[in-house]
Amino acid sequence: PRGGALWLDSWRALLQPRRLLPFGAVVMALVVAEGAAGFGWRGAAVSLGSSIVFWGFAPAWWRRWFGAEEGGARAMAAYVGGCLLVVLAATAGLGAVTAARASVLNDAAGLPVAVVLFMVGGWGLGRDIELAAALAAERDRSAALSHELELARLLAVRRQLDPHFLFNTLNAIAEWCTQDAAVAERATLQLASMLRGMLDGLQHSRWPLSEEVALVEQLWALHRMRDPAALSYVVVGDGDSDWPLPPLLLLPLAENAVTHGVRAGHRGEVTLSLVTTAQQLTITLENPGRYAGPRPGAHGLNAFRKRLAAAFGGRASFAIGPCQGGERTVVTVSLPKEV
Repeated sequence: PRGGALWLDSWRALLQPRRLLPFGAVVMALVVAEGAAGFGWRGAAVSLGSSIVFWGFAPAWWRRWFGAEEGGARAMAAYVGGCLLVVLAATAGLGAVTAARASVLNDAAGLPVAVVLFMVGGWGLGRDIELAAALAAERDRSAALSHELELARLLAVRRQLDPHFLFNTLNAIAEWCTQDAAVAERATLQLASMLRGMLDGLQHSRWPLSEEVALVEQLWALHRMRDPAALSYVVVGDGDSDWPLPPLLLLPLAENAVTHGVRAGHRGEVTLSLVTTAQQLTITLENPGRYAGPRPGAHGLNAFRKRLAAAFGGRASFAIGPCQGGERTVVTVSLPKEV
């Protein structure tokens, strides 16, 4: 908050028991000190009034100059000058009103101490308010992110596996139950294993390349069960099986390779190539069918690019285009080694 809202927010924060009670204890100590020093009720009134002025001014004044960001020399000069002027005006004014010749705070020895306490106390309380507000905001943000993460996981389960493919597979399994129970059983177990792997992957921020490839192969194997002659695939290369990458990263690409390849009437082999160096993993996925550019209304590739950017901060790359005279589509993904 800025302006008047900052002052109101500071006063509300100071009324919280964890700040008000220690502050009250300090005020009581000053009042007792005034009596012990022989300044009587007039000195006590000066201390009490000065404490109220401090409460209303110093923490908010510190937040004014240092709360949003680290202040420089100008901010420090403004804070120190403001505190000094307020202390001098408060002690002098209160002393005049109460006709107190002196008090613990405004005698020759106590005034410099009062100025330092005013500035340091404002810094301590103001910074405490700022840190508490930042912590509360971070907790709210964390709770919101946790909710969004759970929602994202649910959405990922839906998006990473083409619903049409899932429904068609379940329909095929139902048909196989009456025609070939053994095939129906294998397909059911394969589908269950794949869904279990997806749900397990969603619990992690990273998992090994071997797990990702196994999930891709399960997806393609399920497609083959529905129509063995329509799809052939191969995984080649020397990819490091332990290379960490975001779970289910390749699954939408693998599904697209089938949907826009063999399921669109194109014949040929789907190839997944994995090459690792000391600092980079290069994944190349080829499928039959001419690449015709992004489809109107399709958001899959944009979502994939955003996920790469979020996971690797711009250090990963993604490209898609034609190859072999334009009769095949190739996708290339390069991922940096994470230390």
